[in-house]
Amino acid sequence: MAAVFPLDTTKPWFFNDTTYEYDANEDRWYVVSTNATDTVVQEFSSLELEQAAQDNRLNLIEDENLDQTNRIDAIETDITLKADKTYVNAQDALKADITYVDSQDALKADKTYVDSQDSLKADKTYVDTQDALKADKTYVDSNYLNLSGGSLTGNLNSNSLFKCTRNTGYAFEVKPNDSDTIAFIHTDGRFKSKRLVVAPDFTVDTRSFEIRGELSNGTTDSANFFYGYINNAGTADAVNYSGKTSSNTNIQNKESVDAAIAAAITSPVITGLQLKDATCVSNIPGENQFAGYYTAGSGSSANPYPGNWNQWIEIYNVSGKGATDFTSENTFDEDKMCEIWSKTGGRMFFKAVVDRGYIAGNYYRISLKKVLFGTGFTGDTGTDSLGRTDGTFVIVY
Repeated sequence: MAAVFPLDTTKPWFFNDTTYEYDANEDRWYVVSTNATDTVVQEFSSLELEQAAQDNRLNLIEDENLDQTNRIDAIETDITLKADKTYVNAQDALKADITYVDSQDALKADKTYVDSQDSLKADKTYVDTQDALKADKTYVDSNYLNLSGGSLTGNLNSNSLFKCTRNTGYAFEVKPNDSDTIAFIHTDGRFKSKRLVVAPDFTVDTRSFEIRGELSNGTTDSANFFYGYINNAGTADAVNYSGKTSSNTNIQNKESVDAAIAAAITSPVITGLQLKDATCVSNIPGENQFAGYYTAGSGSSANPYPGNWNQWIEIYNVSGKGATDFTSENTFDEDKMCEIWSKTGGRMFFKAVVDRGYIAGNYYRISLKKVLFGTGFTGDTGTDSLGRTDGTFVIVY
């Protein structure tokens, strides 16, 4: 029976027909019985050799026991590294099934596909042809504009803004055959052209063009200086001008022409009903005021233009200058002449045949039978202007 180390000290140990017991107090084994025969040890060296052999056997037994312990530790480590059921199931789920494998096989490029791709490769002839098509410097210089400028041989189209940031001279120039400049836009805003066609985007859609300037009444930068007016269908369009008319080379309008005609007429000495140093207004008149009325349809209203008067003239007669001649004692119902002049007598504004003079509330009303002449504007307040305060007089004869 082979001994198992370490020995169990609570039990006897049998070895080579000899029984040993362990003495815990002495910490050693004692022979308690033996079946061995007594022999004479001839040489002590042989005992030493036997003892060495016993020691070697004990060392071998201890080494074997250590190997067993190491194997047990290794087995326990392997057990902890083993994959449990959950991990194994998860790995199984990641495995590629037959459907996935077949789909990947279908993506493989077969020989036909590879051959077709090979035929698409650029051979030397193709590459040489493309090299020949490359634009050299001479070609680029001849066909493309330099950043420093040049001449176009075709149209220049763009859906973006053309912008000139130059601060002097022409911003844009039209110069056919590089000869004479026929049009330009200057960097200071001036524009010049041999022909002018204007179709602007006006806020007043009845105008075809506008040229701004200072009016004869002193209004500056006015859109009413010179403009085209679009009338309703059936009525001719008009061009209106409200600038200076006093110089020989000035454009004249109907107002300035009418004034010139009226100034050429020698005013006779006329006696009759008179309203001196009065003011013509375009609303209901007050003291020392009068107004001309225009009827359109069923309504009548004061109007600023004598050329439009067609109903009557009203003079305020409760007090002031109108109460001198145009009173209830001086009414009439026969044809007479009515004239309106500037205070200086230098300009006639209105002339008409009237057929009745009567009191209407706070006013003396003169009915118009036939208008012969009318000009001026109550908004004009300069010398010899219709709207000048205390600047006109009315006479009926």
